[in-house]
Amino acid sequence: MVPDTRAQDLRRLEESFEFTNKEHAVKYEQVTKLLEVYGQKMDGHKVKFGEIKDLISGLAFQQSSFLQKLSLGRGEPIANHEQPGCSN
Repeated sequence: MVPDTRAQDLRRLEESFEFTNKEHAVKYEQVTKLLEVYGQKMDGHKVKFGEIKDLISGLAFQQSSFLQKLSLGRGEPIANHEQPGCSN
């Protein structure tokens, strides 16, 4: 009877490994999917930050141009304004 119990123990151990491997595979897939989703969100934020930065830079440039035109129209000296995009 000893060989039967060893064989049964070996089968149980193999089943335990199979179950554990399946659990790990499922958890690995879940973590991989989460990382992909978070990675895509971060990439999306980088794009949005770049777009916002470009919009702000464009608005600052337009404001500076408008102030220069306004100053020239009044005959006033042009104030020393920082140019957008000079410091990052």
